[in-house]
Amino acid sequence: MSVSGVVTLDGTPVPSGQILFKDAAGVEKTYAGQITEGEFLFPSTPGRKDISISSPQEVAGKATVAGGIPGDPISAENPATEIVESIPVQYNSETKLSEEVTLDGDNEFTFELLTK
Repeated sequence: MSVSGVVTLDGTPVPSGQILFKDAAGVEKTYAGQITEGEFLFPSTPGRKDISISSPQEVAGKATVAGGIPGDPISAENPATEIVESIPVQYNSETKLSEEVTLDGDNEFTFELLTK
């Protein structure tokens, strides 16, 4: 069986990231899938799942400078790209999200996340 759905942040599809369906009872293994343009689809087992959503993104204006050489040590001339988590902690490291995956349901879920 599979789970699918949509993830938005403040009404906008999450461009990329990962979503985890962790067995709430801690018995089954955790299932994970990629989020692409707000959509996900991956296999899972039935049962109550704790949901964790992550979407690390580059910070605007902090990308590697033109002329930087990949593999060279990080310096003022060759800065590293700064990556930050764009999803608030209440949806990942401190998640309160959960869903029931069923044998006979459509198992389509919509997660409308908010930054405030």
